[in-house]
Amino acid sequence: MNANVRLMSLSGLLFLLLFFFSSAGCRLPKSEVLPEVLAGRIELTNYQFQNRPVPLSGEWRFRWNELGDPSQTLEGTTMVPVPSHWMDYKSRLPVAISGEAVFEADVVLPEAFAPLAVRIPSMDTAFVLYWNGVEIARNANIYKQEADVFPLYYAPLVRSVPATPGVNRVTLHMVNSIYPRPGFRDAIQLGQESELKLAQERSLFFDVFLSGSLFLIALYHFGLFVLRPKDPSTFYFSCFALVISVRLAVTGEAFLFRLAPITWKISTFLEYLTFYMAASPLILFIRRLYPDEGVRWIDRIAVLTPVPFVLIVLFLPMQVYSQSLMAFQLYTLVAAGYFFYVLIRATLHHRETARSFLAGSTIFLAAYLNDALYAMRLIDSVFLVPFGLFVFFFAQAFLLSKRFATAFQTAETLTRELDEKVKERTQDLQVERDRSDGLLKNILPEEVASELKRQGSVRPMFYPSVSVIFIDFVDFTHFSESMNPGDLVSELDHCFRAFDEIMERSGIEKLKTIGDSYMAVSGVPVAQPDHAIRCCEAAFEIKAWMDNYMSRKEREGRRIWSYRIGIHSGPVTAGVIGSKKFAFDIWGDTVNVASRMESHAAPGTINVSEATYQLVRDRLHCESRGFVDVKGKGQMMMYRLVQRRAD
Repeated sequence: MNANVRLMSLSGLLFLLLFFFSSAGCRLPKSEVLPEVLAGRIELTNYQFQNRPVPLSGEWRFRWNELGDPSQTLEGTTMVPVPSHWMDYKSRLPVAISGEAVFEADVVLPEAFAPLAVRIPSMDTAFVLYWNGVEIARNANIYKQEADVFPLYYAPLVRSVPATPGVNRVTLHMVNSIYPRPGFRDAIQLGQESELKLAQERSLFFDVFLSGSLFLIALYHFGLFVLRPKDPSTFYFSCFALVISVRLAVTGEAFLFRLAPITWKISTFLEYLTFYMAASPLILFIRRLYPDEGVRWIDRIAVLTPVPFVLIVLFLPMQVYSQSLMAFQLYTLVAAGYFFYVLIRATLHHRETARSFLAGSTIFLAAYLNDALYAMRLIDSVFLVPFGLFVFFFAQAFLLSKRFATAFQTAETLTRELDEKVKERTQDLQVERDRSDGLLKNILPEEVASELKRQGSVRPMFYPSVSVIFIDFVDFTHFSESMNPGDLVSELDHCFRAFDEIMERSGIEKLKTIGDSYMAVSGVPVAQPDHAIRCCEAAFEIKAWMDNYMSRKEREGRRIWSYRIGIHSGPVTAGVIGSKKFAFDIWGDTVNVASRMESHAAPGTINVSEATYQLVRDRLHCESRGFVDVKGKGQMMMYRLVQRRAD
């Protein structure tokens, strides 16, 4: 119950934040107040155009159903807010969807200024724009039968203006016969010609780059789907990328008008169609990624709801399908909430890449809602989907790259394993024998392995004189209870690796480790007359290494275990036991006494028996410890190995 409450709270919070950011749009901060058109006039005598263009928004003069001469003063006007749709004036003016309209404003400029231009936004209504009675831009021939008038060009335009110091008159003639919301969609901007053109080129480059990139991504993922149709997520993602790529081509800078002979009707058709088609593949995509986080019947409704909207656009005229936008906006809000519900659940359940998907989707859907509200003229903003898409697809690139990288690694592993199996099955007997020899030498002494290979077994051998060494750590049990298991094994491994290197250099055969105990023998399987000296020299090296290691740990403020070393010399029997995981080992009382020597050693010292002492006394200095009572052995003479003799 608490988890569900927390999930719903997080969903609500994110949805409110999403709505806030989308409704915030690109409004100017209150500290930056731009001039506005007031009562049909805007004062720009003190405005610095090099800072930024100024939107010609505010109160324009408006006249209905009489275009007139743009060079003459407009008579019989009413003040209306711009940008707006003229159907918004229906409560106070006798306007209709079809008809003619004139918008007019005066722009007062300073005595000196750089060359100026206007940026005319995308217009859904046929227009001709005049500056001081001179035509500077149009998107249709509006001076013919009203029923035949519709925009021919939809992309934003930047046009230089014949501006003069003092009062300049801007007149916009508009004619509409089709679009249900005629009038201004965005404010006309006035600024330095060079800055406006540069801004348009940058925006155009970004739109082309992003649309082209998404188109290539769509082709790439469709190819992946063709190669691996069992995973439809790539197909859904390909469809979504393709739809957004087409939408970017007909919105924003509408660069498709520059590349293909399309009309405004086709552009508007594609704008609505792609808006309605984007939701279903996205829902299917996230459903495929996180199948356990969604609700099946809600998924079906979310996927199928856009279908009738798409059919309306495909088979009904613009006057009809453009009226469906508000209903689809409501669906978008609900679908966005459900979309986030699934992503939040996936994040709480620690699904792979869910966090990056949630972050990218939050930004994208904020931009998506911004566009939806902006298209309805409910907020003052700009189209932000391209920027949201950039972040969203970056997140998806990470998600899909990780998934495919994992799949490729798995495929490579399987391929490598298959190659190894094929290679193993095709190798001749000699290769197999060499590999077996290598394995044997890793487990057994080389001489023993050779005998096992030749004869199939190893006969036990008696060695009359060898030296056995035991190394054990003091208070290891106490340390094991207080240390992290990973740190414990790491420290133990570090020490035993150092011991292995010392034994190998000294020609001593390591036998085994049991817990924290390390056992080795000198003189087996090859007899060594100096076996006792070798063991003692190796013990000196181990002692020096351990003392240095303990000192370093103490300087780091970390305690580590001490050690005890015991050595005894005598006869042993050696052989190989077991058929699975066989091991080379030694037996005899010598092994037991060597273990007793280690257990009776003082921490940090080397304890040797009488037998070992007699073998090394001429070369190594030892201190007598006297007789020590040993369990099961009685009194035994012990010596502490001190140092090498100077002579």
